Amino acid sequence: MIMSQTEKIWLHGALSETSLAPLLFRIWMNQRSGRLELRRTEGFDRLGFKEGALCLTEADLDVETLLDDLLREELITTAQADNRRSAGTGSKLLPVLHESGHLPAETLWRFLDTRFKQSRSALFDLDEGEYFFHSEPVPSEEETLFAIPTLDFILRGIRMMRNHDLIEAQLPSPETRLEPSDSEAIDRMALNPLETYVLHLMADGRPLSKLYEISLLGKRETRRIVYLLTSLEAAVPAGRTKTTGRIPDISHADLHRLMDAFNRKCAAIFKYLTKEIGPAAPNMLEKCVEEARPRLSPFFQNLRLDPVGRVMPSSVLKAGPSLTGWDTRQAIIHDMNEILAAEILAAKKFLGNEHEAALIRLISRTDD
Repeated sequence: MIMSQTEKIWLHGALSETSLAPLLFRIWMNQRSGRLELRRTEGFDRLGFKEGALCLTEADLDVETLLDDLLREELITTAQADNRRSAGTGSKLLPVLHESGHLPAETLWRFLDTRFKQSRSALFDLDEGEYFFHSEPVPSEEETLFAIPTLDFILRGIRMMRNHDLIEAQLPSPETRLEPSDSEAIDRMALNPLETYVLHLMADGRPLSKLYEISLLGKRETRRIVYLLTSLEAAVPAGRTKTTGRIPDISHADLHRLMDAFNRKCAAIFKYLTKEIGPAAPNMLEKCVEEARPRLSPFFQNLRLDPVGRVMPSSVLKAGPSLTGWDTRQAIIHDMNEILAAEILAAKKFLGNEHEAALIRLISRTDD
């Protein structure tokens, strides 16, 4: 199955609704490879990813801009810059620069790393424009100059934010009660003492309005940290797994979280089947989907699979009737269970009972 350009878009939305920080966290959580484009009236920016980590390849570098920056920092001479320009567009940029012996490779790589982080920090303040995530093959090792830990990049970006109106607009309501998440991702976050302090204040599940009052950091800085913690899902609504009374309408973010968790299971099944039956795996899964389709709700009737067995969000979240609340959640969960059951049953018929049990154990271990 060959995907069109539209189908290659995993995420698309407005930065006024989803700011950059939670967007990057979602890409990291799902270990996606591709490029994130941020398009605005005055231009666009691009961020590359390799299995969830930010990465920089030589193809991402603008030759003229980089040469100007190196000249400004006095890391190269005008003669060296002219030498690179005279080498033509067919030659690679970095070897021409460091093989001259005047710019050690280590110095050049360190400069690129610092330049990348500094130039991208302002993107966290964007509150208008659109974002698109294009799924692309993982760049090869020789193409990748370096990778940047995405969580560290997010932390650094939020700490440097100046758009406090954006922060306030993205915060939960003052009545919301947050508590520390039990996510394993927290252990991988290098929270500073101020952020840890605010996270501890949430342990009692007090409303944010009260938290802002008692925090010794002041309201502005406390709000920044609350934004940081919620963007990284280190803080979540208290008792999120418990429901009492009327079940609220499901949000767009909740829909995406359900899809992400479901697709991690689908990807795990695909990987297992590919190991067992090789190139026949995609056709088996496509057949499963077709056989399950009559039992699916209108919400999932247009679903399509990507090359690694995941359901394309663009074929589901933008299709079907406009459902809300409990009806949407029940319809989605029903359809997801039908698809997973069909795939496991097909594996049982093709490979045997022991593989059915193995797949059930596999998806049970996959994050919900």
